[in-house]
Amino acid sequence: MDRLHLGAVHLVGESFGSLVAWEFGLTRPERVKSLLLIGGFTQPPGLGKVILARRGLSLIPSVLFERGIDTYVGLKKFLGELRPAPRGYKEPYPALRTESGRQAVLNRLDLIAETDVRHRLHEVDFPVHYVGGGEDRIVPVHREIKTLRRILDRENGFASHVIPGAPHMVITSHPEDTVEQIVDWVQSNEAREIERAREYQEELNRHKVD
Repeated sequence: MDRLHLGAVHLVGESFGSLVAWEFGLTRPERVKSLLLIGGFTQPPGLGKVILARRGLSLIPSVLFERGIDTYVGLKKFLGELRPAPRGYKEPYPALRTESGRQAVLNRLDLIAETDVRHRLHEVDFPVHYVGGGEDRIVPVHREIKTLRRILDRENGFASHVIPGAPHMVITSHPEDTVEQIVDWVQSNEAREIERAREYQEELNRHKVD
């Protein structure tokens, strides 16, 4: 952002990336025009599941771990949640097929289990929009929407949208719907900013006349 000379931006945090987005927004609110969460979360999706996944991942031999990745990818393709890869694209999830990749997954699970930003949501002064899948099996989408709507200030402009029948990875399964939500959100916030600037200028002009 500094290199591109961007003062403030519309930030998108998807799934695990929502943790990064929350941290950035809470520590540098002046750099965030709005935050759009896609399948994101404010608290661990399910602490018991995270702990169980971490323990299982620590014990599974590498061969079974890679076989599990192949099974997961095959299932996603069968369900139509993975589109055909473009020419020259490497195999899905190649970084996981190494010991460092395995450690990265373990570290990610630790971060998920330790992160809970609910007690800091009262600090949020930028608009927040939540987009989630109606059939998300990883993040309890409706719980997250309810939490954000309850804690965020009314003036914050919180909005939400659930894509019917969509799984957790809505960007992959429903790219058109997801992109439409992003574009509409950014455009509406930009229009709101322009209107506020116009009203502010009109107010200044009135004071000058007085």
